[in-house]
Amino acid sequence: METYILCLTIFIGILTLALAAQAIVVLLMYRRVSRLANELEKTATRLSNQSATIMQQVTTLLNEVNRQATHYGQVGGDISARVQRTVDGFFNSVDRVGSMASNGAATVVREASAAIQGVVATLSRLGRRPPRKQLPPPERHSSSLH
Repeated sequence: METYILCLTIFIGILTLALAAQAIVVLLMYRRVSRLANELEKTATRLSNQSATIMQQVTTLLNEVNRQATHYGQVGGDISARVQRTVDGFFNSVDRVGSMASNGAATVVREASAAIQGVVATLSRLGRRPPRKQLPPPERHSSSLH
């Protein structure tokens, strides 16, 4: 029975050392995790402060962009209205020129048609054969060639 108690004592001693080692490891892990948690909290605080600063800058920038967009929108509207008036004027001018050109072209076509009809009439008169002249009947000679 003494060996049994000796083995039991050795087993309990090893178990105690293992538990002590585990306790030390758990304690070291706790300290490491708590340090990491503190660092993470500091980093989160720093990022939160930086995010707030960035958000303020973004808000300021967006306000400026909106102001500029409104200003340029008004200027763009003015430019667009001017361009529209210019384009309308251009198209009106083109319409007037087109009307004048079509009227002028119609006149030219009428005059050309009249000239061609005159040329055709002249050519048809010149192309007619003059009436054949009748030759006088041959004179009868009393010759005896027959």
